[in-house]
Amino acid sequence: MEYSVKQVSEKLGISVYTLHYYDKEGLLPFIKKKENGTRVFTEGDVEWVDMILALREIDMPIAKIKEYISLLVQGEVTLSQRRTLITQYREYLEYRMQAMKKCLDITSRKLNEYDKGVLDILDEKEGIREEKERKI
Repeated sequence: MEYSVKQVSEKLGISVYTLHYYDKEGLLPFIKKKENGTRVFTEGDVEWVDMILALREIDMPIAKIKEYISLLVQGEVTLSQRRTLITQYREYLEYRMQAMKKCLDITSRKLNEYDKGVLDILDEKEGIREEKERKI
């Protein structure tokens, strides 16, 4: 099956501009163009764009993705280099996840402190109210 740029953008939830940008940056070297210059995507091309989106989601710079593509184009001879590149970014992701977990734990603790503080204030107000009612 073939897809147009618009269909790919809708399927993946990205803008047409993003696809054109990726093509301009050399991230879509496998995309075929019709005689009129219209890009035509295969199912494999769509999966490739999805892979690029995943790499961008983990903050892999365009330059690193280009490096990965360059290795990919060279074929099986670069398998270990490609694996190393992806392994490095997996380690980076694990580091980021740990850092985010730490931040999440800190904010959860802070929220618990605020919640406890609010409950203490409410308990104090309730105690004052009960005291006033006893005096009346």
